[in-house]
Amino acid sequence: MTTRKIYLAGNISSDPETYKWREEATKLLKDKYTILNPAANKFNKTLIKDHKGDAGGFLEEAIGKSQAILITKDFALVNSADIILVNLQIVTPEKPLIGTLFELSWAWLLRKPIIAIMGNNIYSKHPFVTCAISAKVNSVEEAAEVIKEFFQE
Repeated sequence: MTTRKIYLAGNISSDPETYKWREEATKLLKDKYTILNPAANKFNKTLIKDHKGDAGGFLEEAIGKSQAILITKDFALVNSADIILVNLQIVTPEKPLIGTLFELSWAWLLRKPIIAIMGNNIYSKHPFVTCAISAKVNSVEEAAEVIKEFFQE
């Protein structure tokens, strides 16, 4: 049997928390699943190193260097995933969840199960977002438990 793949959707910004939750999810799930982390590449690692805490510089460099490759790369990862784990808790005013909303839309259209770490913001309350979610949780640990309970053999 092939290993199921989990895509880690959510905000990617100068906020280190956008990387930390993905590292935590990877530690909890990597033994039984292949983790598809859109932030685990040289491009993103360089951005966070160069612009930690500098939201404007991070966004400007990300837009300037990435062209359209981030969109097609992320779509390919969502398409190849079996499960989507999305974090809706981390939202910053300078970086709304536009990319994350695209990822959720793709996943919903592709009928992928979506496990969402909920926040207390407009995204986690909006009916267009919540209707796409298969399971709502409050933490990375709880998300890992739901994934293990429903998808692990």
